[in-house]
Amino acid sequence: MAKYDLSPYFARLKQYISYTDWSFVTKNEFGNIYSRSAGSGRTVVMNELVFDVSFSTCDDAWNPENVFRSNALIESTYLSMVSPGDLYFKIKLLTPELDHALQLVFGGNIGQDGSIVRFVKWRDYPCVGQSAALFLVESERMAPYCVHLSPLTDGRACMRSYAEKPWPRYPHWSTPLTKAVMMVQTLMIQTFLADPIFPYTVLTLKSCPRGPPLIPCRGVDKEIIFDPNSVRYHVWEAPSREGFSFPLYMRALLSAAGCDIPVYDGCYGLKLAPYQALVVNAEWEPIKSVFFELFSVQQAAYRHMNGGKGTPKVQPAEPRFVDLQRDAQKSINMAVAEVKTFVEVFNPEERCGFQSLKVWSAEYH
Repeated sequence: MAKYDLSPYFARLKQYISYTDWSFVTKNEFGNIYSRSAGSGRTVVMNELVFDVSFSTCDDAWNPENVFRSNALIESTYLSMVSPGDLYFKIKLLTPELDHALQLVFGGNIGQDGSIVRFVKWRDYPCVGQSAALFLVESERMAPYCVHLSPLTDGRACMRSYAEKPWPRYPHWSTPLTKAVMMVQTLMIQTFLADPIFPYTVLTLKSCPRGPPLIPCRGVDKEIIFDPNSVRYHVWEAPSREGFSFPLYMRALLSAAGCDIPVYDGCYGLKLAPYQALVVNAEWEPIKSVFFELFSVQQAAYRHMNGGKGTPKVQPAEPRFVDLQRDAQKSINMAVAEVKTFVEVFNPEERCGFQSLKVWSAEYH
């Protein structure tokens, strides 16, 4: 499955959001339908749904990991992950009516045998506190289906979805099919509310008073590095501080332990601070005891090598994001200073994660 640049699609969504001259078409029990000209003989249709839940709840419900869950209308199979928040699925529609509705949305037929769909989400886009998502069917003739989530002043959440149609005016005959799509979106939210899923854990590295944590020397036998009584200078070494990041360190330590699982440095289009890493719970849970066992041996080596009682610690935490500057080509200037809690990055672009992400941080016992 190909990886390709999604920026043009998100830029198109940002353009849709900027339009203010929408024409009201009709309303139904799920929400409102609007349209406007997209130029070149095309029309863009917007579906607007308002949910009686908080934005954070609605936003979590619309994570790719939650949206394509099998229900009465869709049979879904997870295929692969490009990165957290960017996933491939194979979906099969269980009713002909829904097949016709999504054919209208994407400009092509999903088909009885199903199709491969890429669903990717960016948080804090186009503004902080909002999010955007794209559905892309792996077919050249199918256009992306764009979704924008934003909070309302009364505490509820608003979802606006956009799809271009190859007609100069809104096709009123398509209204029942558009309503079916809105019904599916509502069902997806309800499915999450009935059974919430939070698939990731964010880990943070802290309390590094005398530099980064140690790594096993190359070529050292696994049994030796796991043996607390074998802690000597020749077993562990200090990594280079230049270019050090916690995700890179975690990958190296897990590889030494024989547990090669993916460790990510970001999610949902945002970069984590360099002292944080993200893991998939389903992959992390079976091996986290191995990681912490080896890390505790490292702590003993760290004290032995550097003296003192302070050692690096790893624990679940809320994510801290560093702005990717998607729309600006300027670089981020960061002043770095070593203090008692590893590295403090003084950067005005860095911000705390969404409060809803607290649930990712399952307590480690």
